[in-house]
Amino acid sequence: MAKKESKTYNHYVPQFYLRNFSGNNSIGVYNFADRRFTDEDSIKSVAGRNFLYGKDDKLENWFRNLESKWAPIIKSMLESEMLPVDSIEFTYLLMFVYLSDVRTAEKADDYKKSTLEEAKRIVTMVSAQDDTELTGDEIESLDVTIDRPNLSYIEGMKDLIRIMSDLCSLLIINESEVGFLTSDNPVAKYNQWFMERNYKHPYGFGHMGFQCFIPLSPRICFCLYDETVYKNQFSKKSRVRLYDVSNVEELNNSNFPSKIRA
Repeated sequence: MAKKESKTYNHYVPQFYLRNFSGNNSIGVYNFADRRFTDEDSIKSVAGRNFLYGKDDKLENWFRNLESKWAPIIKSMLESEMLPVDSIEFTYLLMFVYLSDVRTAEKADDYKKSTLEEAKRIVTMVSAQDDTELTGDEIESLDVTIDRPNLSYIEGMKDLIRIMSDLCSLLIINESEVGFLTSDNPVAKYNQWFMERNYKHPYGFGHMGFQCFIPLSPRICFCLYDETVYKNQFSKKSRVRLYDVSNVEELNNSNFPSKIRA
């Protein structure tokens, strides 16, 4: 039997997820870089990159297996407007949120950029000490190739899931005339507590005051937040409803500023 070829194009936003924003297998996409809107773009051709997860299918297949777990859980949430009550299902949901944040092309680019900058600093110091005949332009033109650049973030999941499980969860139900948008970086992270204090350093899932939002469809958004800082004005309800278009537009405009929107 012929050996099956490795999958070239790796989706970093799952196709099952994007279909929740589509009535068929196409989706409207706005590309910020080109300032161009495509009314119907094939879901198969968006939010992916060639060999993002390596030359073999190990990581791709791992994601594919997880997506088969995530899809029915999220489908049930969309139909019932309820959070999972089963602890295993809820853990899978947290995995979906974390991995949706770290598996993207943007994260891969950030990792490559930081690695390359560090490499250039090291080369600059070594060349200065050893009188290496490398000019500044030559050092600046250096590049680095990283197989599976997202892997170090992905491997951090087991530690972060425990931290994320301490956050309070909430479903935001959109009853307005405007739908939630998603993007090629679907997890919108925010920290109002940091902003109010003018803290400049980055924040993540484990920081005090953390919030994140991930739309699951044009109508439903999943939210995690630090309940030690923020009080749910709707008491202990696990879902709230938005009726004001301006509230939905504020989420769309502020929380999804990536390269594409769907």
